[in-house]
Amino acid sequence: MELFPASQVIARGSGAVLGGTSLTKTGEDFTASGVGAGNVVYINSAAAGIEGVFEVTGVEANDRIGVSVLRADESDAAVAVGNASDVQYRIATLGPQAREVYIALRQYFGLRDEQLGDSWELRQCSTYAVIASIYASAATELTSNDAYWRKSLYYQKLFARARERAAAVVDNNADGSADTHVPTAAKIRRD
Repeated sequence: MELFPASQVIARGSGAVLGGTSLTKTGEDFTASGVGAGNVVYINSAAAGIEGVFEVTGVEANDRIGVSVLRADESDAAVAVGNASDVQYRIATLGPQAREVYIALRQYFGLRDEQLGDSWELRQCSTYAVIASIYASAATELTSNDAYWRKSLYYQKLFARARERAAAVVDNNADGSADTHVPTAAKIRRD
């Protein structure tokens, strides 16, 4: 089972050539497809014994993308995936899910027009929430008998814990100083 909506596949094909940290497919236009750094590419070459998901480091030419084994930090040098010909590949975007999480986090922190800052904590929150939504959409029954539903609940819990620890850092008044937002606490009123 593929854990992404088919409509969110932005590029796929076969007959590509993998050379270390580059994947080339003559006739493919990765730029026009919307592929970019941070996307994830599934690569399969049975002959070379390579199968898995890897990081897209960028578009090097319209028909060539940079690829890497997942790195701890995007500023680290790309790590070679391997060498192979007649490679199958698929690049799907989870941008719509990430956008929904972004909107939900802005609401959680009580932000309207301000943009959320980029922090490790917020990335972790977003990642957990997107994974939870993917597993939830793959679940066929919303019970503990469904492995995908159990995984969704697990990532929902991780998201909730990470969100509690996170703070949004934004520059509210464009003065160059960061302002920290913590979630808006519920107000309790006695009658």
